[in-house]
Amino acid sequence: MRFLYFLYRPFLYTIFPIGFVFMTFVSFFSSIFLGEKRGRKIILLYNNFTAFMMRMTIITEGIENYDRTKSYVVVANHKSNADPIILWASLNADILWVMKSELLKIPVFGFIMKRLGNMGIDRKNSKKAIASIGEAKKRLTKGTCVGFFPEGTRFHGNEIGPFKKGAFHFASELGLPVLPVSISGSEKIIPARSIFVHYGKVKAVIHPPVEVKETSAADLNAVAEKVRKTIEAGFTPDYE
Repeated sequence: MRFLYFLYRPFLYTIFPIGFVFMTFVSFFSSIFLGEKRGRKIILLYNNFTAFMMRMTIITEGIENYDRTKSYVVVANHKSNADPIILWASLNADILWVMKSELLKIPVFGFIMKRLGNMGIDRKNSKKAIASIGEAKKRLTKGTCVGFFPEGTRFHGNEIGPFKKGAFHFASELGLPVLPVSISGSEKIIPARSIFVHYGKVKAVIHPPVEVKETSAADLNAVAEKVRKTIEAGFTPDYE
């Protein structure tokens, strides 16, 4: 099986860039003429196609905790570049991604991501961070979620890193519950510092939503730690 996948890789690496460029521009023009949400829907379809082409088996648990008619601030642990693909495919949700502002400065990519409604957050600039919350309020419609990886970057190893409070500020200001998701096995699909994609099985555990009514820094720290422990409890190191 591994040998066959090795032979399959050249096709995979050829079709992915072509498909990504094509679908990105299709979604971009769809967002102009049909609206942002329809543009993101096209990206979601391509994301699910990508998961299939990678021969990635996604085991989803706790889907009953997710109501497609409601909006959430979705938070998950981050081990691999495969995590957004897994999170999107497991929820099959319309997600506005909140990412490091540096990513939105990448030519073409950054422009299209912003056009599709995704947002950058500058953790060093509180005024811009507050502006991002206001921007999210304008874009949220029924069933649209806001996605975060609150560790801030990929956290390698068998532990879950400390959570930054940005996602919880968003949840408090937007009046949305936090939907915790534990992702296991993704680091074997796209390992750290590797360009190679591997087939395999991953697991996404969707936990019950957590209401965030606190506004003080101490209270938000407590909620962030509670959610981190929930995600940690659902995380399986060395998942196969």
